[in-house]
Amino acid sequence: SAITVNNKSVTGFTDLGAGAYKVTYTIASGDTSRTAGTVPASVVLTDAAGNTSAAYTTVAVNSLAIDAVAPVISTITSNATTPGILKVGNSIIFTLTPQAVEPGATVIGSYNGVALSWSTANGGATYTATYTVSEGDADQLTALQISGVILTDSSSNASDPAAGTDVLKTID
Repeated sequence: SAITVNNKSVTGFTDLGAGAYKVTYTIASGDTSRTAGTVPASVVLTDAAGNTSAAYTTVAVNSLAIDAVAPVISTITSNATTPGILKVGNSIIFTLTPQAVEPGATVIGSYNGVALSWSTANGGATYTATYTVSEGDADQLTALQISGVILTDSSSNASDPAAGTDVLKTID
């Protein structure tokens, strides 16, 4: 028997009886992304005697959609672009811009050892976070750049870690 989903051969399916089969398709990097209802599937069955059925093909697998594209972070910028010193109570605002609008995405990133809380006010066109210097934060005698920021889209695809390069302020 042969089953293909999204033009890839799938193995390890289970016969549930009464003409029903169960198959697990795992999305992999490089798969073709598809909108809901456009994932092609084909089934050809072979019985124990070697008889083969005609192919049953469909272009809609329930409401299945495939998102096989990880988001890309275009830039991470800040409002700390002039030299100076940040003291307790001063803040830096970071703005992450994805290559494409990413509604429902999440961002993980910290600055100076402090986890940042990222949010969007424009449907995923940009994400922002504010770092405020607090008593006990690490001093930085040279400008510290934000790094290791990861954007995860609503399908759980994660970007490569990204960094900013424009912070010119030190931290006291």
